[in-house]
Amino acid sequence: MDTGFFESVQYRYKPVQAGGGSGYHLTFQVVEIRDLHPVVLDIPGVSAETLWRWLVSRDPLLQRHSPGDEPAVARYKKAVEDFLAEQ
Repeated sequence: MDTGFFESVQYRYKPVQAGGGSGYHLTFQVVEIRDLHPVVLDIPGVSAETLWRWLVSRDPLLQRHSPGDEPAVARYKKAVEDFLAEQ
């Protein structure tokens, strides 16, 4: 939930017996935010395609459309800062 990319995350579990042992059957229900906005990254001297490839390879949540909330924006900012520092 801290990423800002999800509307809700819920889980449920129930005990199960399998293979002579006991454990739990765990189910996650994740609802993504549907109100997405285009992300435009225009950094002088940096190829947008190179930047996008780098971002997605490091964090698959970072796509060309994103929620507009502060946690999501902060995630993009940090990733771009990391990219520039690596360059």
